Amino acid sequence: MRVALYDYTQDKFIERRPRNETQNFAPGDFTCLFQKALETVELTFSDGIDWKAFLLSFQQLREEYGEEYLSIQAIEKKSSGSFLIRLEVPLDASKAEIERQAKTLYETKLSTLEGIYRAELKASHDQLASSRQRSANLLEIVKQQANRPII
Repeated sequence: MRVALYDYTQDKFIERRPRNETQNFAPGDFTCLFQKALETVELTFSDGIDWKAFLLSFQQLREEYGEEYLSIQAIEKKSSGSFLIRLEVPLDASKAEIERQAKTLYETKLSTLEGIYRAELKASHDQLASSRQRSANLLEIVKQQANRPII
């Protein structure tokens, strides 16, 4: 049986694990480090993320699969501004199906929330226009009163 003493996670020997060059993997460390990739579903959000839409979609996903079945393992912000959310799933899970459903649920929730946001913005815009109209009317009243002769 061969045992890995260390590993480079990028080409050209850039990033070594363990990072300390004088150390090697302890028994079980290599398996622990690389087995997590087999038990995760990675969701990438390259255009940023609406956290409310994500929370709503993740809660629905957990309701469908069972709360003990799915959990968030990690949230990473990449240098490009995108986000990576790693979900922990059982080894026998259909990772492609979970990823597809998670993205579908997110897009649905996002679309619904964007509609609500637009409606709220329109309502705010309408209130602002109405307020401006009332102010303009009050200004006209003041002008008319200012032009009236004092008796």
